[in-house]
Amino acid sequence: MCCRNSVVISLRLICKLHVPHLNRCPGCLRVALQEHEPVALWGARSGTALVNNFGEVFEASTGDMEQEAMPRLRGPQEKSADVLRMYQALQPVMAQAGMAMAQLELTGRGSWRATLDTDTAIELGTGTTQDLQQRVQRFARTLEQVATHYGRKSDALQSADLRYEGGYAIKLKGVTTLAPEAPPTPMPQRRRP
Repeated sequence: MCCRNSVVISLRLICKLHVPHLNRCPGCLRVALQEHEPVALWGARSGTALVNNFGEVFEASTGDMEQEAMPRLRGPQEKSADVLRMYQALQPVMAQAGMAMAQLELTGRGSWRATLDTDTAIELGTGTTQDLQQRVQRFARTLEQVATHYGRKSDALQSADLRYEGGYAIKLKGVTTLAPEAPPTPMPQRRRP
């Protein structure tokens, strides 16, 4: 059956366009479209690139999308699918601990860095998905206890470094492990002969 109505399609979210060669209906064109399903923002904050559910980066006008609900992923573009998979693996672990991951980055050196919605930076280091999940789980299990030890809550977290094999390092607002600096001792004056 042939349709004589013209169709106007916005191509900004079209992922795949397939036009099979068919002679069934002369004068007609049969088209199969697959739309991008954006799941994350990609790259710099000012960019318009998105990542679809297959981990493919594509350009689109993001003006009419709810960007606040989307995480930002960063890294080498050829690793976009890996970055998306790592985000999908770590996000539930962080969510169980009450942390919302706003950004995940794969650095040029192959190290992972997460940023929470509170702008807290978490260095995750290198390793497999399972390695990083275990680090995040250990961190999440003990963060409240460590923060309480210093008279704080876990929302006082400013940064964390999970790259250590047997533990992690954190920075909490208002907590220092340095002794207060003593006032400088005056230098003894030399007597002149």
